[in-house]
Parts: sequence; structure tokens; C-alpha cells
Amino acid sequence: MIRIGVRRGAVRRARSDILVHFVFEEWQNSPGALKVIQGLTGADLVPAGGNGFAGKERETLLLFPRNLSCARLLLVGAGTHKNWSSECLRRGGATAAQ
Repeated sequence: MIRIGVRRGAVRRARSDILVHFVFEEWQNSPGALKVIQGLTGADLVPAGGNGFAGKERETLLLFPRNLSCARLLLVGAGTHKNWSSECLRRGGATAAQ
């Protein structure tokens, strides 16, 4: 049985099998977004130049970071920030659940 939960707190200490993080297409051009992603994954897993993950809607990248309490981190592309909507969130959630 799959259990889905939403919690507020320090991400690094979240205990789960997998952590899902939505990423906008503009992440590579935003120093703040890049810092957040590198903080979650470790700078060596997602370099500043990117690794082929563009953040396009329904695109995914599964990582196995060593610096988180969870074993896996799933980055899910959220499309452009300008077009973000509740429907995009629903489709991203469906993508993550697959």
C-alpha cells in the first residue's frame, strides 16, 4: 500500500523511502534554485551546468543522495513558473506516483 504524506519541517531529516521535489524549467538560470537543489542532492550530483534534466513538465530524475535521511530523491519537472497552476501540480503528482 502506498502512503502519501505532506509534512512541514527540515527536508534533510525527513524519513521516507522517497522524497519528491518539483523543479521549474528556469532552475538552471536561478542561483537560488540551483543552491536549493544542490543542497538536497549534493553539489556533485547536480552540477551548475546541469546534467540533462531541464525541469520540463512530467520530466523526472531519480537520485540517490548521501546527505538526506531518505534513500531516494525524485526531481519532477514542473514546467515554467509562468504557467504553474493547480493542474500542473496534479499532473506532477501523478508523474511522481508512477
